[in-house]
Amino acid sequence: MQEAIRLIEDVFFGLGIIRIIIRNDLDNHASVQTAQASNYILEGVARKDKWNPIFNEYRDLNIWVKIKETASN
Repeated sequence: MQEAIRLIEDVFFGLGIIRIIIRNDLDNHASVQTAQASNYILEGVARKDKWNPIFNEYRDLNIWVKIKETASN
């Protein structure tokens, strides 16, 4: 998954996009580890942001962000 994220970053940052967001369920620990390992920063939690039919409830989501480094940063 980390390799896929790196490829996406290369394409999006290459197109001039400067901010990439990963959202994951708070209880999805594998996704948390992937975001951390890919050097994304946890910006916060979106409360009750996504309906999950498996749990039959709205779930909280982590908001992870990476901003493209530029000379002006």
